[in-house]
Amino acid sequence: MADQSKFNTKRAQLDALGFCDPDKQADAIWDARLAELAAFQKIHGHCEVVTGSRTNPGLGIWVAHQIRDYLRGRLTPEQLARLAALNLFQPADEFMFQTRRKG
Repeated sequence: MADQSKFNTKRAQLDALGFCDPDKQADAIWDARLAELAAFQKIHGHCEVVTGSRTNPGLGIWVAHQIRDYLRGRLTPEQLARLAALNLFQPADEFMFQTRRKG
């Protein structure tokens, strides 16, 4: 218990100095990119962000990484739901149907 108390005290001191948990920082960055994607969708009506965009090149790369992570099953259920709410992904059965029809 004493070790946990010392840890909590040190953590509070670091938080007060502006240090943050890397996981929380990654979540904040992910949330910021999602907000950028939502703004892009509102303006353009879709989420097809090009990676070579002059206005926001990082957003296109982020979207490409989200699609890659989706295909590899690496997104959390919350991330998947939030991206799906923006219609970034089409349902798997629709994707398979379109793939079979093209081939």
